[in-house]
Amino acid sequence: KRLEEAKKAFDKAIEITPDTAAPRLQRARVLAMLGEQPGAIADLNKAVEMSAQKAVPLVLRARIQQQAGNLEAAAADLAKVLKDQPQNPAALELRGLISADAGDYPSAIRDFTSIATQDPPDPLVMGQLGMLHLAAKQPRAAIKWFGKSLKLDKTLFLSLRGRSDALISIGEHKKAAKDLRSALKLQPADSGVLNNLAWLFATSPENSLRNGEKAITLATKACEETEWKAAHIISTLAAGYAENGDFEKACEYSHKALNTDGGNGDIDEQLQKELSSYEEKKPWREKQSMQEAELQMKETSDAPPEKKIQEKKGRESKVRGTGQQKPRRPFD
Repeated sequence: KRLEEAKKAFDKAIEITPDTAAPRLQRARVLAMLGEQPGAIADLNKAVEMSAQKAVPLVLRARIQQQAGNLEAAAADLAKVLKDQPQNPAALELRGLISADAGDYPSAIRDFTSIATQDPPDPLVMGQLGMLHLAAKQPRAAIKWFGKSLKLDKTLFLSLRGRSDALISIGEHKKAAKDLRSALKLQPADSGVLNNLAWLFATSPENSLRNGEKAITLATKACEETEWKAAHIISTLAAGYAENGDFEKACEYSHKALNTDGGNGDIDEQLQKELSSYEEKKPWREKQSMQEAELQMKETSDAPPEKKIQEKKGRESKVRGTGQQKPRRPFD
């Protein structure tokens, strides 16, 4: 109702001042939120024609085009902005997000690094940059950016959670557990944090960190939060019981995890290995040591966004087709 009222107010403003860009820009925002994309684009087309400062309507138009799947049109608008304003943060952010969606992490990292080094420093942007490095299999670079983010805002959940994933991936379990505890204080019902901390308590090779009782408590809550529909979380509960020496319960929940997974192949092989361990009355132990990947940084993207997304989907299909599985952890 409020959006409709706002639209009517901007309709009236445009009637009074038809040659002014500002009310068209504001109405475009409202129309976009109402899902009326053609009307929003039409208003922005007019706003671009009328406005001396074209960056704002161009970026907004690019965002709407991106949401509609018109990636080449979005890229064209962003290119216009960045030609005149190479450090425009809104344009860099959107271009970076489009690159990340296409799996072009080097380009996304380049754009977000440009934003992260601007003043004033933004802890959220630094956290997003950490997530991009993590997605690009660069956990150590990710940890550096998460650290910079948390120096500015020690309560930023994104960076605490992201750094914990990165630390787990290089085997730094105690440091990861510390971040997970801090994240859990901020969001006590987050199933991913509950699960990951429980997994460390259940499976870490570090004796001083393991605690079967805590693992069971946390994993049970994570299972409840996900309505017992997440196979990998149910398997964490199984690992907790195994760490506690209750292999009958461990096998029960391990079977439940396999049944929940339904043999979809994503983590089926991993779950079967865990079950075999519990049947032999052996608790599960796990520690990762991911190597740092190298990024091929480019000055400009070679392919248009739509083509890059198609190529990414093709690569993912090949991985599934050859039976190679995505790494199970880190985690949610």
